[in-house]
Amino acid sequence: MDEALKLYSWQGFLTEKVKATEIKSRADLRKHGLFADEDKKLVYWVNWGKFKKTNRWRRAHFKHYPKKSSVKHYSSKNIVDEIEERDQKKGESAKHKLVKDYLTALLKRMIAEGRTAMWSFVDNRISQFPLTGNLLSDVIDVRQEYPIQTPFGKEYKLDIALLGAQILKKPIVLGAIEIEFNHEFELLKCLICKSSGFPLISIDITEVNENDITEKWCELTLLETTKTSGDDRRRNYIYIHDMLYPVYVDIPENILKETRHQYIVFVDDKKYDQLHKWLITLKEALGINGNEVLIQPQNCKNEQTLSAQKNEGSIAGHDWASYNTKRYIRVTLDRPKIKSGNLYKYHLTMANLLNSYFETLVGYKYRLGETNYKPDEHIWSVWQRQADGGCRVRILPKHVSEPVRSIMDILKQLN
Repeated sequence: MDEALKLYSWQGFLTEKVKATEIKSRADLRKHGLFADEDKKLVYWVNWGKFKKTNRWRRAHFKHYPKKSSVKHYSSKNIVDEIEERDQKKGESAKHKLVKDYLTALLKRMIAEGRTAMWSFVDNRISQFPLTGNLLSDVIDVRQEYPIQTPFGKEYKLDIALLGAQILKKPIVLGAIEIEFNHEFELLKCLICKSSGFPLISIDITEVNENDITEKWCELTLLETTKTSGDDRRRNYIYIHDMLYPVYVDIPENILKETRHQYIVFVDDKKYDQLHKWLITLKEALGINGNEVLIQPQNCKNEQTLSAQKNEGSIAGHDWASYNTKRYIRVTLDRPKIKSGNLYKYHLTMANLLNSYFETLVGYKYRLGETNYKPDEHIWSVWQRQADGGCRVRILPKHVSEPVRSIMDILKQLN
């Protein structure tokens, strides 16, 4: 199959077609998967390769799961089983433990020395501007096998967690590193990426020889880019949830002078008050005062508010009305320009709350008062002046959430 339907996108479920050749790598797949065919059968992605007999290239394509695959008979139990199997395999792998120990020692030393671990990449499908950050920003501790909450009913242990100060009795997770073998636990990894609220770096150790693993190798691999790798291949992949793109994107001031931005949050009415309370609690726990973070409940009682809700709902996603037609929440914040400090932490804790703890649909406004005049376009764009006149450039997505529990419900229906 040359193309397949994306399980979930801003247009809803099983509506957006994606060509197999548009996916760059197996790691990239986790950002954009999962996929199904026109008959609503789950499919998986096969990378470019060569046929052994003819030595001719095989194009990237989609393929159905084998009949005996456990994924074919998907249920929520499959995810729990995958988590348990993953934990067991990690414990049995000497190579995995060696890399984990070297990386932990390296990161602790870098923190003690006040060093940075800078990362950057450009996702042209969403923005024409780079996303950059420091993996060690505000990090004070590094822990192995650190458990985090998931929407699956079971905790997931991060290989290496980068922790900040304690907030509401628990340290904030500011980043994570996953050490992995290619092809393993693809469904689980895809869903974990969709529910994370922090930068997550995966390091593929499939091809490295155990005797070649040193702390120096770990440092080079952790900070590697396509330019520094020597063979134009990087062994790490930086996953940033769409909800955090506005935090890390570097947009020049001459293009975007606005200092504040806004998230539009839809949640089931039964969970609305609880979520509203948590957003306020996080703000207070971080010591943020005044309007630096403004949490505004919106009740739709008249024609004007209903019209605003409909427009902002179109930013959040095609199926916003299935979440709540009575009320929603606007969260207006200053942009965390230095990508550290309490305002930065609020963005991360909010993303974690909305992705892991609540089932939400979230829209994004790159500047206050922005109206969604083009609801059929899912990327915000602005005019950039140039010597020849100028052109419109993509800056950030409108729809920034991926409701994992709903995705899991659709998975059950597919199989």
